[in-house]
Amino acid sequence: MSQSEQHSTLTQATVRITEQLEMRPDREIDLVIENKILHSLADALTSSPRKLLELLVDLACEICDADSAGVSLLEEQEGGATLFRWVAMGGAHKKYLGGLAPREGSSCGECMDLNSAQLYAMPRRFHDHQTAADPVLVEELIVPIPGAESKEPIGSLWIASQSTGRKFDREDVRLLTRLASFTAAALRMQDLLVKEQDARQLADSANDAKTSFLTNMSHEIRTPMNAVIGLSDILSMSSPLTSRQREFVRTLQSSARSLMDLINDILDIAKIEAETFDVEDMPFSLTQVIEEVVSMTSVRANQKQIDFFVAQSAIKDVVFIGDALRIRQILTNLCGNAVKFTEQGSVQVKVAMLNTFEDRSALVEMKVTDSGIGIPEDKLEGIFEKFNQGDTSITRRYGGTGLGLAITKNLVERMGGTITVESEMGRGSTFTVRLPLSLADEEYALLAITPVLGTSLLPAPDQSNWPRVLLVEDYKPNAIVAQVYIEDFGYRCDVASNGVEAAEKALGGDYIAILMDVQMHEMDGYEATAVIRQEEKRRGGKPLYIIGMTAHAMAGDREKCLMAGMNDYIPKPFDPKLLKSKLASLLTQPS
Repeated sequence: MSQSEQHSTLTQATVRITEQLEMRPDREIDLVIENKILHSLADALTSSPRKLLELLVDLACEICDADSAGVSLLEEQEGGATLFRWVAMGGAHKKYLGGLAPREGSSCGECMDLNSAQLYAMPRRFHDHQTAADPVLVEELIVPIPGAESKEPIGSLWIASQSTGRKFDREDVRLLTRLASFTAAALRMQDLLVKEQDARQLADSANDAKTSFLTNMSHEIRTPMNAVIGLSDILSMSSPLTSRQREFVRTLQSSARSLMDLINDILDIAKIEAETFDVEDMPFSLTQVIEEVVSMTSVRANQKQIDFFVAQSAIKDVVFIGDALRIRQILTNLCGNAVKFTEQGSVQVKVAMLNTFEDRSALVEMKVTDSGIGIPEDKLEGIFEKFNQGDTSITRRYGGTGLGLAITKNLVERMGGTITVESEMGRGSTFTVRLPLSLADEEYALLAITPVLGTSLLPAPDQSNWPRVLLVEDYKPNAIVAQVYIEDFGYRCDVASNGVEAAEKALGGDYIAILMDVQMHEMDGYEATAVIRQEEKRRGGKPLYIIGMTAHAMAGDREKCLMAGMNDYIPKPFDPKLLKSKLASLLTQPS
């Protein structure tokens, strides 16, 4: 019997059962597995593209607990015949690498005709290339590999189950579809489909993988960091503590915040490189921003007995339109560096409006001057490059990653501004930032200059009369931290550990607010919000105020929360003062 005839005979017992996927229970997305795949493939895509397909099928076998996987590409033969060539094989089928199989009458061919993922049940004898009598059925999931520019598929990625106990589901489909996209990118890189002018698309694929990896990792890292920072802050307020214990707590707080600063810097660089860095245009008080930065930085300056001067009378009571968060980040980086590299003397911050124009725009100048160690002239040109701190002795003595100024320069330029530096060794440095900002209309002035922090109302001493808050958090250490803060603010706090429980409690209680964690098991925060909003609409009445909480801290998180029906958003680890002000503002709203 020829290979073609044998293939046709064996596939006659193969049955497409794709519709069964809809009836199978949904499985939670496994971020650990997905991150492993994305990180490994992105690394291989840029370093060893020739080995990527082999890595891809091996990973597919591992994550799906399968004993065989492969990539099959269409190949035109002399005489017009179209066959599949097995260009990559994993697991038990590695020995068939390079083999050919007919397109017509095959499950891979049918999947390509339908141009969508398909699930098949097939006899195990076909799977094993054996002819045992009465074979049991196993499953095979096949995903078409897209052609360039969304043209017809050029092949397929398939995984065969290891045993009758393995059942594929929609999460497998989602994951395999992503792998198929990587497969297409890898093939283009190897010149099997297109030439190298397509390098931009390949770089984009690698960047997408890195961004996705960092998005997921930011959540995984920030979640425990929220507990570390929160519990250390709570512990610092405990009494009694010995002087040595207080020293331990201060060290823990400092180390935790240093680690969080490093995480934030790395994520900011990744967002900038991936061009997912958003700049907002909202009314704000620059005076208030400067006061907040000075309040944070002056603590360290006082510890080092450094004088800290601020001159900002020229912009007092002026309301601008811009991104207050990013401007605060710029000033925090510059002031923090000034204090860090100054052993004695002073740090000065001067802010002025250089010009105002008829279109209500202005050019604002912010100068940060210190009397610190200074920067050598031959190092000035590269001071804004990533991981650059002048020389290794600076890193050893003062610490840091060398990312702060690189991020600052990117932020300034994204807002249409410029940053320059003047410095003299042993006498200090001056960093000058010039930003074009718009002047806000009078209607925004009151909103922008209202203090954000410290506006809480004191609740009645009787706790039974305290306003109630529902905290939805599935990570117990974070729930403990948040609950302590909420109760210290003067609120009763109920806790729900997942979205299902949150929906039940929310609709059965009298809460002024719901703090909704976005990523949870069973039902996430977006789904829980949808359930609550749907039931509220059915019942009528005033909707509950829902504040989304997420540790992703990537571009678009706030918008996702609002689109899901939430009223507000707060990143984790959250600022206790910010959380306090958000809750307090709800008490002043008319019922």
